[in-house]
Amino acid sequence: MKKKHLYILAFVALAIGFASLLYIKYYSNATKIPIEQQQSNFVGSQSCVSCHASVHNSFVNTAHFNTSADATVSSIKGSFDPPYNEYQYNQHDKMIMEKFESGFFQTGYSDGKKVGSQRFDIVIGSGTKGQTYLNWIDNKLIQLPVSYYVSDSLWSSSPGYPPDRFVISRPITSKCLSCHSTFFNVKAQMGKPEEFDKLNIIFGVDCERCHGPASRHVDFHTEKPAEKGGKYIIRHKSLTRKQQLHACAQCHSSSLKMTKAPFTFFPGDVLFEDFMALGRGDTSSSAEVHGNQYDLLTLSKCFLKSDSMTCSSCHNTHVKERDNLALFSERCQSCHQTNKNECTVDAKGFDIKSNCVDCHMPKNLSNKISFRVEGKSTLSKEIARTHFIKVYPQQAKKLIDDFEEFLKSTHAKKG
Repeated sequence: MKKKHLYILAFVALAIGFASLLYIKYYSNATKIPIEQQQSNFVGSQSCVSCHASVHNSFVNTAHFNTSADATVSSIKGSFDPPYNEYQYNQHDKMIMEKFESGFFQTGYSDGKKVGSQRFDIVIGSGTKGQTYLNWIDNKLIQLPVSYYVSDSLWSSSPGYPPDRFVISRPITSKCLSCHSTFFNVKAQMGKPEEFDKLNIIFGVDCERCHGPASRHVDFHTEKPAEKGGKYIIRHKSLTRKQQLHACAQCHSSSLKMTKAPFTFFPGDVLFEDFMALGRGDTSSSAEVHGNQYDLLTLSKCFLKSDSMTCSSCHNTHVKERDNLALFSERCQSCHQTNKNECTVDAKGFDIKSNCVDCHMPKNLSNKISFRVEGKSTLSKEIARTHFIKVYPQQAKKLIDDFEEFLKSTHAKKG
């Protein structure tokens, strides 16, 4: 056999060996949910309350828990009171949000004549930034054409729909639902739109989405209340770093391809392709920030220099912490014991203990989520905080300039 062929065979053997090592590393130590715990074993977060009341009562206030719900007067954030219940497409067409005893509806009018009406059935989005709404057609779901944008407290065009004309046609798939709920029973049919079992839904990203289906856990501890070991449930501390990261990456990574169908990924599973993605992601100023937190984080120097950093290093998912910059900055400094002269902002007298985040993780515009708010002629884009952690000189300069301007105005008032 020629040397060239031997080299090729040797290379192939090495590649197979390397792949085997990766498989062993990423799979053999994986903490798996027992085979008995399948999709039918979800019991809902209310089953957690009797033993975990404090955690549960805190978690129900988070955006994760409230990211989907039945459409009710309390879950829909937008107004149904005139004149704040309208979205004007053009000089002829508008949508009016109407409330009746039978429910809530988006009703289209053209030159004052009613042309159709669709019911609010499901709310998607906690209302922290915005909400969109779904309508049942038999056992299929479509997105309604008008959404709600919290920043302006106004109705807006739904992402993916034209902002200036009536269109009601966007089907909702299990892929859409899997990041905004814990479980939908999917009835897939080859070549046909997916259908869902209306009676088998768990709204919100709740306890079981992160800790696994809990029926065996609940049954065991109901029968043996003195047992404190936490049987038949996934604890994130028991997972490898990779498994912990991938529990979040299933929804917070826009570049990784899921290796499992929606609602079949459980904590302890692994998205094995991601080691190939490392180092090739977009870290430019125009990098997508919506749903791309995992990708950007794993390309950050903070992450690459750590052997233990995960999403939980900065986020306590059981607690509503949004916009608490001082708290997040405290977590930054738990790793970064900064000397006075190492930070240009701190050197100017700004108290970095209160805000590392705006400098090193500034807010950027999303290229994926755009919409038009009622009363505006131009499209708006979602704003989200980048998770590519680094030094942003222009951002630091702006923060310093704003701080110095604040000091000047304070001294002027005192003078």
